[in-house]
Amino acid sequence: MKICSKCKKNKPTIDFNKQLDRKSGLRSLCKECNYAQYRTYRYKHHERMLEKSKTYYRDNREKMVQWHRTYYAKHNKEENARVTKWRNDNLVKAKEQEAKYRHSDARKIVARNYRHKRRAQEGKGSGITNRQWNDILKMYNFRCAYCGIQGNMTIDHVIPLSKGGEHSIENIVPACVECNCRKNASLGWKPLIYKKAM
Repeated sequence: MKICSKCKKNKPTIDFNKQLDRKSGLRSLCKECNYAQYRTYRYKHHERMLEKSKTYYRDNREKMVQWHRTYYAKHNKEENARVTKWRNDNLVKAKEQEAKYRHSDARKIVARNYRHKRRAQEGKGSGITNRQWNDILKMYNFRCAYCGIQGNMTIDHVIPLSKGGEHSIENIVPACVECNCRKNASLGWKPLIYKKAM
């Protein structure tokens, strides 16, 4: 047990962050008080902290991008759950942010870069015509290749373009919007066969 120097409460040592240069090896403030102090500091020095973060990110961009990719690959389920929970708890704020982003220049730049990248990736395969797409839909009986539901189908690449898959009929199946979004760029999704009886 240890007494916090701010709230004066006697708390378990697990409620204190480590600080190796101290005799006890722990900070004098409990985690709760320490976080409250940090929030107050950030609020008072918002502009300076923001500039510091931007500078660090700009100077260490490759390192930060790699760290975020590695972290997300390990914790993508937890992160998706956290984001979904936050959005559900703050629906009005989330919608305001989304609307603001939709009309921002940043979104236009991201969308343009995505289109360029997509066109380059689609150039790797033999392509697909409207007739071939209709043939694929008929072959799957106008059903989603993953869940079997009928409705509006989207083109899905079994091996995603971002993972080296080709934009060709051998790599394309119909997928409902929900399955296509859930699958995203992941591997390991095996299409179920709903071929129409010949």
